[in-house]
Amino acid sequence: MILQAELSDEQAIARVLGELKTDWQLVHNRRELMIVPPGVSKASGLAAVLQDYRILPEQVAAIGDAENDRPLRR
Repeated sequence: MILQAELSDEQAIARVLGELKTDWQLVHNRRELMIVPPGVSKASGLAAVLQDYRILPEQVAAIGDAENDRPLRR
């Protein structure tokens, strides 16, 4: 599960996550904020799909234009 919020709410969300002692992460996505479990990213999702469909990473191109696309770099 991934939650989405307004970037302007980042400090309040970070405070609540800290109070809850959760290890969920805040990831910027342009002017929005994604709240994701540890280890979850576009790269981890892509890796799962590649494994399920038996596709080699060398056979895939990923293009992104936001901060949350950085984990896709190799």
